[in-house]
Amino acid sequence: MVVRDSRRLREDALAAEAEAEAYPADRSEILLDAAAAWRAAGETDRAVEIYRELAEVRDQHGLYAMIELAEHHLAHDEPEQADALLHRLRRDPLLDDGHCMITGELFEIRGDLVTAERWLGRGAALLTEDQLDEMQDSPAPDATVAGMLLNSRRRVRQALGRDPDMLDDLAPSEIPMDPDERMRHIDAALGAAHAADAVAPKDPPRNAPCPCGSGRKFKKCCGAPGS
Repeated sequence: MVVRDSRRLREDALAAEAEAEAYPADRSEILLDAAAAWRAAGETDRAVEIYRELAEVRDQHGLYAMIELAEHHLAHDEPEQADALLHRLRRDPLLDDGHCMITGELFEIRGDLVTAERWLGRGAALLTEDQLDEMQDSPAPDATVAGMLLNSRRRVRQALGRDPDMLDDLAPSEIPMDPDERMRHIDAALGAAHAADAVAPKDPPRNAPCPCGSGRKFKKCCGAPGS
């Protein structure tokens, strides 16, 4: 079973790398998926190679690659390399609330609650009024980016013994979930947020149903290379 899963993950990673070349506009996003698959397959060197390449790309996905690379260095007891990446991340003008949330939760998992609080606080400061309105109007406020970030901030502050503040009171009730489920919620929320920020995309998302009505995914139908 493990061998079969590893083989499938390698196949997924190779397919994602090929897909990245076919969709240059989405290359960074797709390569992040490829790196995650390589990492899950135990091919850490290849994953790190991709993260290093993406960390030099000037877009939102490049910043997520920097976070993944910093996590790798921390896990391998290489704090200087991680600190250098996080210093770049802090100063990058593209830094947003999603990057801060992921970084804060990375340090929360590692038990460094003070650093986690700092990153989550910075992310909360980057939230817009529209994001807070969306959270409050949503039927699942804890599944929005703002809701997840404020919940993480409140959870860390409680662990540090901080007195509740206005943002803690604003955080929605948190539904318990396992780490894998939580990451799916984070990916979905961040994906929706970035899609909303995109300017009039020419084509539907690669994984969306094809508008021709075939019932197939766009990337496998009218969006396939050469179609």
